[in-house]
Amino acid sequence: MNTDATSTDYDYLVKLVMVGDSGVGKTALAHRFAQDKFEKLDRSTIGVDLRIKTLKLDEKKVKMQVWDTAGQERFRAITQCYYRGADAVVLVFDQTNINSYKNLSRWISDIAYFAKKNAKIVVCANKADIAEEDAPEAKDILSLFEGNDVHVIETSAKTGKGVKEAFRMAAAGVVEQLREIRGVGYAHPSTVNMEGSSLYGGSQKTCPCTIL
Repeated sequence: MNTDATSTDYDYLVKLVMVGDSGVGKTALAHRFAQDKFEKLDRSTIGVDLRIKTLKLDEKKVKMQVWDTAGQERFRAITQCYYRGADAVVLVFDQTNINSYKNLSRWISDIAYFAKKNAKIVVCANKADIAEEDAPEAKDILSLFEGNDVHVIETSAKTGKGVKEAFRMAAAGVVEQLREIRGVGYAHPSTVNMEGSSLYGGSQKTCPCTIL
């Protein structure tokens, strides 16, 4: 684990969960974001991996905990637990795999049920470097969310296209919410509760897992 994981030198703490089918490139995106490198992986994530990255937004340090979850059905119950207390969700699909696009509705259902009511959602249309001409358009993806505040962005872990922007977009959305709710431009880390904070007013669903 990055030593930054235990650092208290930050202004905002953001818990972000990455979800989507297996093989869509969630881990490669997380690695590109955290390390700014492309890593070709030959295995799927087992359970959940954690990466830490600190961003600077408007002269404030935003520490992001990026939870990269497994996409296989057998890990679905574990994945659902990690929605708890998440400030943002990055939903990923593979532009070259139509089934991963069709399965977005399942992931959207899980987000609606398990995540915070006001969790910021960013959809990554991944593998833009090899995307086909008939890849789903942003307007079609947005229509799946029934008017919720969702951002869609094309990404490529290989080239880096859109990766920083996607995570910064999620972080900025959370920080903006915190500023509006607290009415100030600074939130001390101790006031941002990752475990089902009541700041957002959303009720949390019960889960048989313990979040570490």
